[in-house]
Amino acid sequence: MVPSRKVIVIVAGLLVIGGGAIGYRSYRLSIDRELAGRRALAEQQRADEARRQAEADAEAHRLAAEKLRRETEASERALAEVRAEQAASEAQRLAAAAEAERLAAEAERFKREREAALAEGRRLSEERERDAAAAEHARDAALAKIRELERQKHELADREAARLAALEAQREKERELAAAAALERWRRAQPDSPFIRPTMEPVPTSKN
Repeated sequence: MVPSRKVIVIVAGLLVIGGGAIGYRSYRLSIDRELAGRRALAEQQRADEARRQAEADAEAHRLAAEKLRRETEASERALAEVRAEQAASEAQRLAAAAEAERLAAEAERFKREREAALAEGRRLSEERERDAAAAEHARDAALAKIRELERQKHELADREAARLAALEAQREKERELAAAAALERWRRAQPDSPFIRPTMEPVPTSKN
C-alpha cells in the first residue's frame, strides 16, 4: 500500500524536527565544552597570577627582612663603636681631671711657700735695724727662693701647656684613625662599586 502524501509530509516533518533537535544538542554540547574550557583557562590564569603574586610577596618580605638584618647589625656595630669612644673619652677625662687636681695642689703649695717666703722677707726686713748685714743677706736669699718658685711655676705651666698640646694632637690622631676606619668599613661594605679602590692609602699620623 502506497503511503499517502499526508503521511509522507508528517514523517518528513518528524525527521526534520529530530535532526534539528540532534543538531541543536550537538551545538549546545560544543558551546558548553568551549565555555568550560574558557572557564578552566581563566581559573588557571587566576591561579598562576595568584602564585606569581605570592612569590613576589615572599621575595619582598625576604628582601625587607634581609635589609632590616643588615641595618640592625650596622646599628649595633655603630653603637659599640660609640660606646668604646665614650669609654675612652671618659678615661681621658678622668685622667685630665686627676692631673688638673694635682696641678692645683702643686700651685697651692707654691702659693703657700711664696707667701711664707714673703713673710720671712718681711720679718727679716723688720730685723734689719738690729742686724743689717744678716737681714740683707737673708732678704736676698728669700728673694732668690721666690724667683726660683716663680721659675718653677712658669716651668710647670709650660709643661702643662705642652701636655695639653700633646693630648690634643693625640685626640686629632685618634679622630683621623676613626675616620679612616669608618671609610674602610664603608668601602668594604660596597665591594662592587667601581669608584672604590681595592686598597686604602696610608693614613698620615702626627709625630709626637
